[in-house]
Amino acid sequence: PSSWYQTLGDVLKHGRFVGLSLLSSPLLGLGGCIFTWQLIRARLVPRFIAVVGFIGYVMIFFPGVAAWFGAIDLAPGSSGMFVAIPVALFEIILLPFWLFFRGFKMPDATV
Repeated sequence: PSSWYQTLGDVLKHGRFVGLSLLSSPLLGLGGCIFTWQLIRARLVPRFIAVVGFIGYVMIFFPGVAAWFGAIDLAPGSSGMFVAIPVALFEIILLPFWLFFRGFKMPDATV
């Protein structure tokens, strides 16, 4: 016979899954799109780097919304996780190395 603790544990594990994947993916995608769009507009980093990030965050946002309706599975280890590759490229390799070696291109001050 299962106990009340087993049921509570199952509910908490499912809540953790919902919070970590179903809610965070679209919010990460939306915030990342806004961030990279500002990088593109302000030309603080090369356009290529910002566009890779923007495309990656769009690829996170739409599957995250599709996961709400069960159209795609974003569980860790599933086939739907391949959409995070461009974001990983942007966040782990392109942007950090550019900022470390070159920094932001600051616009000239106009008075």
